Amino acid sequence: MTDGRPHLRIYANQSHNDIVKGNDFIAPQVVANTVDWVGSKYDLAAQKARVYHKNGAIELSFTVDANGNQKDMKVVAEDPPGFGFSTVARDAYAKAKFIPGFRNGRPVECTFDYAEWFKTWYQGVEQR
Repeated sequence: MTDGRPHLRIYANQSHNDIVKGNDFIAPQVVANTVDWVGSKYDLAAQKARVYHKNGAIELSFTVDANGNQKDMKVVAEDPPGFGFSTVARDAYAKAKFIPGFRNGRPVECTFDYAEWFKTWYQGVEQR
C-alpha cells in the first residue's frame, strides 16, 4: 500500500539499487530468434576444453538504450575460462535485439548482467 492505495511492484532481472530505492524495474529482454547460434563454434570450443558432461556459464554485461538497441556488450565471466566460449557468446549476441528495460513504467537505457548456461555433450554442446 502506498498512500492508502494498492501498489504493485515488479522486479524482473532485479537490480539491487532499484530494489533498495523501491523502483519497479524490468531489465531489457532479448528478442527471441535474434541471437545467432547458427554456425556457432560451440562444438569446437567444447572439444578444445574437453569438458564433456559438465556445465559451463558465460556472464555478459549489456547496455541497451530506451529503444532496445544494444550499445555495449562485455564478457564479465567465463567458466571454464580460456576455451573460446566467451568469443562464441559474444559473436552470437553481436546482433541481438532487445525489448528495452523499464523503470517505473518508462523505457530507460540501462546496463545489466545476463547469464547464459551451457551443458556440454560428447557429440557437441547443447545450449540451456
